[in-house]
Amino acid sequence: MDFSSYKAESKLGAPADRTSNVKISNPGAAALANEQAKTGAIVLNGLDRLRAEVQTGRVMQANNEYNKELLDLTNELRQNKEQDALDTVQQFDEREQKIRSRIQKKYGSFLYGEAGRKYDDMLIRDYNSRRQSMINYQIGEAEKFNDTQYANQLLATQQEMLLTGDDSAIDNALNRGLYMAADRFANYGEERIKLEAQKAAATMVGTALSKAIAEEDYSRVDEIRNKYAHYLNPEQSLSAMKLSHKIAGENEEILFGQEAYAVCGNDPEKLKQYVIDHYSGSNVNMDEGHRFYAQTKGSPYRLGAAEFGTAGFDGHFDCGAWTKAYAKKVGLGGLITDRTADGQWEIMKSKGRAFHDKGKLQDGDFVFWTHTGGEEGADGVAHVGIYDEKTGKVMQSGNHGVAEIDVDTYDVVGFGRGAGGGRRSPAEIENMTNKIIDYATKQENLKKVYINNRLHDARLKIQDLINQDVVDSAQ
Repeated sequence: MDFSSYKAESKLGAPADRTSNVKISNPGAAALANEQAKTGAIVLNGLDRLRAEVQTGRVMQANNEYNKELLDLTNELRQNKEQDALDTVQQFDEREQKIRSRIQKKYGSFLYGEAGRKYDDMLIRDYNSRRQSMINYQIGEAEKFNDTQYANQLLATQQEMLLTGDDSAIDNALNRGLYMAADRFANYGEERIKLEAQKAAATMVGTALSKAIAEEDYSRVDEIRNKYAHYLNPEQSLSAMKLSHKIAGENEEILFGQEAYAVCGNDPEKLKQYVIDHYSGSNVNMDEGHRFYAQTKGSPYRLGAAEFGTAGFDGHFDCGAWTKAYAKKVGLGGLITDRTADGQWEIMKSKGRAFHDKGKLQDGDFVFWTHTGGEEGADGVAHVGIYDEKTGKVMQSGNHGVAEIDVDTYDVVGFGRGAGGGRRSPAEIENMTNKIIDYATKQENLKKVYINNRLHDARLKIQDLINQDVVDSAQ
């Protein structure tokens, strides 16, 4: 059969409708040609679908490979910490470009058309997600690095301060701490800077305080608390105060023991009477207190001034030093063992002598104030004085020196029972008596040991002279 007249139109893959108008002389041949055309169309359609499926598979494979390499990259970069992580995003971008180029080169023949556009969409989505995680990581590590740098700066400042530990070194450290806090937290606002500066200051003062405690320089502990109390946190201040009270009490007992031993020797009965006369409080003398005020009236004020009667006394007082000296004069030296206003307030509270009713004030009672413009300690206490029943005013050492001021000059925190409640309990008297007798006994034993050692040394020297025939043994 001759198909030459239509073979150009009925070739494999030609649409069936393009062969429908062909004049076929043989019905069988026409039917065959029509079926062949339909088969060609089906085959071509199948090939197109197969090609699309293969392309989609390759696109997904390319995307999975890109994702895996990107995940490995981010995990690797997360191993960099603090300073080493500061260029994490830049490293990520550079390495991501290489990964993208490698994937493009490997799968480029499949990354076209609709599938290619889908690949690009997935790539952008994955890249943006991973890059944002790297940005967040870099920011976090930068914060850690800045914190480490800040901590190192504070530590270096503390170490430099400890070389001397004096007030000028502390003041310099506080100024540097404020500057460093302002620099480190410049982007966080004034409130954060203020908070961090306060923390830095507490660290500096706390370090100086720890140094003084470690060196057992308790007068220095007291000085630091007195001058820098408002920088300390409540725990630091309370711990230092308790230690000051303890050591001051111990020192007061030693001093009292020395005085008793010097007067009474090792005679138990005389020591007992001495304790009754000088410790029980029955011998409180308000006249001595008023005489002390008259003697010191007008004396200049100086914060941190040495205590009255010590080697460093130079005619200056701060409020706590004056009230402690006053207490000793009237016979309350064993009670008031702290030289700071807030420390004396704590003593009053711990001894059950604190009260708040102004109408119950007696001559010699303590008055505690706050909001004076000065440094505040426990319960806000910043200033202390002694009530003078004769004038209705308060004797104190303030900015204008030792003078009397009104009770209501400043906001009152509370009052403390002073000379009017100075009598000690029998148990307290007995306890102190035992301590004084024990102290005197130890001193006697030490004296005997000293004398025996001297005698022993003398015998050895005499024997040595005898051996040298310088002294006749018969003599």
